[in-house]
Amino acid sequence: MDIGSYSITHTPAINSWDAFYDALCSRFYPPGYHQILIARWLKLRQLLGRSVKTYIDIFYKLWVQLHVQEIKEVLVVKFNYGFLSFLRREVELFDITSLDKAFL
Repeated sequence: MDIGSYSITHTPAINSWDAFYDALCSRFYPPGYHQILIARWLKLRQLLGRSVKTYIDIFYKLWVQLHVQEIKEVLVVKFNYGFLSFLRREVELFDITSLDKAFL
């Protein structure tokens, strides 16, 4: 028996980072955790009284946690439309084409 392809729990071996990540999440995250993060991501807006830095920090944290693989333009639009309207108009003047430029 090949020890590398069979574990003590009789589950198949994990052969990729994505499979490892999925197994880890399913084992240690509570049910519905990923859906809660997605909902936060979709509803994220800069609120009155919330600084731009706080909004960017939350946006970035959720982006990393969700491993978002969206088209670059979609991410930029999502990022821009989370700002308060008067700030969004200012940000749009800079014609930001990537999140790397937005985070500077």
